[in-house]
Amino acid sequence: MEKAFSIRESIKSAWKLINNDNLFLLIGLLLAYLVIEGLLSTVQVLNKGGISSLLSQLAELFVSVVFSLGFIKVCLQIAKGEEPEFKAFKDVIPLFWRYIFASILSALPIMACAIVAGLFAFILADFMNMGARLAGYSFHDATQIFSILKIVAFPGLLVLIIVLAPAIYFKIRWMFFPYYIVDKNAGIMDSLRLSWAASKGNFWHIFLFGLTCFGLVIAGLIALVLGVFVAIPVISMTTALIYLQLDKAIQPKEVIEPVQPEVQQ
Repeated sequence: MEKAFSIRESIKSAWKLINNDNLFLLIGLLLAYLVIEGLLSTVQVLNKGGISSLLSQLAELFVSVVFSLGFIKVCLQIAKGEEPEFKAFKDVIPLFWRYIFASILSALPIMACAIVAGLFAFILADFMNMGARLAGYSFHDATQIFSILKIVAFPGLLVLIIVLAPAIYFKIRWMFFPYYIVDKNAGIMDSLRLSWAASKGNFWHIFLFGLTCFGLVIAGLIALVLGVFVAIPVISMTTALIYLQLDKAIQPKEVIEPVQPEVQQ
């Protein structure tokens, strides 16, 4: 699949779409979410270990998922030229468990990579300790510790990159599954399959977009932190536009076919 989107043009289009009342709408939604999260966090702090703390944690998870999916739906409505509606947050409530299970499945490769990285770090630390003792090094001597670190730094970093690379790969390939759940009412496996198909051939381009988003967030933080409230809507809207462009590029055989009603004989 050839490159299906331009990062620069997507960001410009996103800014045009929200550079009006939509920007204040998205910022307002973010502020409302932060207020609710703050209240739930306060309940947890005041009731550590209590049943109310557990309930507030579950409520926080529910609010976080519903807000994320609702925010995606609002961005998709704007991207499609539709009027954004607050009932989008109500509409996505039935998708809660579907999103949870799809998130767990998409996280399994990342968790596996994290376990491998942890095991490698443990083995490397044990190897350093054993090698240092055999060589007569003392961990109380800063100069000797620095010498040991120089020896293992490059191979350690190399293996760590090799281990973490698959985690980044799967994260990018499955990043659009929430959009398919929200936009096409896709099932758990279908959302992952379609995201995989949509990102096919565009891995490095999406990776570059991720770096661009990181840069926008950093710029927002530098701009007295308040710039983040502009950066997040821009990033969210750009992601929605990129999703729509990538979805169009999927081969017909990879698109979910609508279920046809059975004809009564």
